[in-house]
Parts: sequence; C-alpha cells; structure tokens
Amino acid sequence: MARAITETDPVEMTQASDLAELIRTAIELPNTASVAELSVNCQLEELF
Repeated sequence: MARAITETDPVEMTQASDLAELIRTAIELPNTASVAELSVNCQLEELF
C-alpha cells in the first residue's frame, strides 16, 4: 500500500512478520495490561 507514496525500497519497510510479532507480543501480555494503541509506520522516521 505504501509503495505508491514513497520511494523507499519495500525490503526496508515494515514486514508482515514484524507486525505478527508485535501482535503476538500484545496478545501475550498479562490480563492486567491495557494496550490503547499500536502505532506502526512503514519506514524508520528520520527523527530516530
């Protein structure tokens, strides 16, 4: 989806396996944890 708006090489973008790991981590949190939002960007921002 982001390929149309950026010239970033798709290999450098967030991969499906990265998202799967993020979701798995959230699911494995204890029942007392609360996740309000998961922000995901397709590329590393230059601020970091």
